[in-house]
Amino acid sequence: MEEKKTKEAPKKLLDYNASWPLTLLYIGFLVGVYFAQNYSLKFITKDFSNYAYYFVAILSGIGVTFLFYNLGKILFARIAGYRINYIRFAGLFIDNSKGTAKVSYDITQFFTLALRFTPVDDDTKKNPTLIFLGGLFFEALLIIFALVFLFGVALQNPFSNIANFGWTFLFAVCYGFLTPLYELIPFRQDLPTDMFNLLSTRENDDKVAFNICRINERRELSGEVFLVPEFENYDSFYKTHTLYYLYLMNLQSSKLEKAFSVLEEMKYYSKYFLEDERYITSAETVYLKFLIDDEPGANKAYLSIKKDERKYVTDPIDLTGYRIAVLVLASIHSDKEAVAKLLKNFDSLVASYGQEPSTRVKKEIETFNSAYRMVKKHKTDLDLPER
Repeated sequence: MEEKKTKEAPKKLLDYNASWPLTLLYIGFLVGVYFAQNYSLKFITKDFSNYAYYFVAILSGIGVTFLFYNLGKILFARIAGYRINYIRFAGLFIDNSKGTAKVSYDITQFFTLALRFTPVDDDTKKNPTLIFLGGLFFEALLIIFALVFLFGVALQNPFSNIANFGWTFLFAVCYGFLTPLYELIPFRQDLPTDMFNLLSTRENDDKVAFNICRINERRELSGEVFLVPEFENYDSFYKTHTLYYLYLMNLQSSKLEKAFSVLEEMKYYSKYFLEDERYITSAETVYLKFLIDDEPGANKAYLSIKKDERKYVTDPIDLTGYRIAVLVLASIHSDKEAVAKLLKNFDSLVASYGQEPSTRVKKEIETFNSAYRMVKKHKTDLDLPER
């Protein structure tokens, strides 16, 4: 990788998170639909319930359209050669990484919505374009059906109950359009939208990078060895996201100089990381500083992480984060109880990979235990237990 002359690549308009400004657009859209629906009351018979007219349309429209939209993505993903990796919805987590659905629940993830696909047979050459178009195609069918039903069937008798239903159904679809509206916006938001993904994977390398990211998300859950990227440069959204796997490969191979180099590359392209991913480079810097016995440097790197993001460091979800967490909790926080809880969670996660874990999981166990021995040796005041 080429040497960078600045600390961070310059940002363009589409590199900024536009979630907050666009929230105003979504609210304005819903308000606009409400007033349009209110105006349409003059076409509704007087005995029709206004309460049902508004709230049934809002609740059913958003809920049904959300499900219908994602059903389109699932169907088109299958056509493109992808399968569901996992689903997160209202705290429910359906893990299909090993080919058999495993269901768990976490109330702290109640507001997290995610539907992730992975290429069948881990084929990085598959084209994900249909995934991003599937939901939009199904939404178009829904809109066409609502319009045909209203103007072709319901309004044949304008003041009948079926006409009432036709108007309600039309506005339900309008409210539900909030989901495809969100996905149609090309600006980067808290999560990549379908249109953002479509624009970000126009080049073949970007399609491959997208597939590597999705395959490695599945392998993170299943415990398999990560795929490692091989690109000439990493100056795009998904190619930048593959750098972490290159970093981990060098780290686990004890190639610290190369690991440092890849980490600097990640910092340079930090504009491509989502807001809740940008702590990773600082967290890994903490680990590397401890590894070379630079505790002041480790403390400085940890303090550079935003306070509301430090929870991701001390309470990791992925196996790769535990080696960093044990160093932070013991050496920086000096929290014996938190370390004990972390040990329990780590052992539980390792056990979930089965009795014959992969080479990667074994390496993660080795690096975690090495980090634990390091803090046990230097933090004698914590009286940490043997492992």
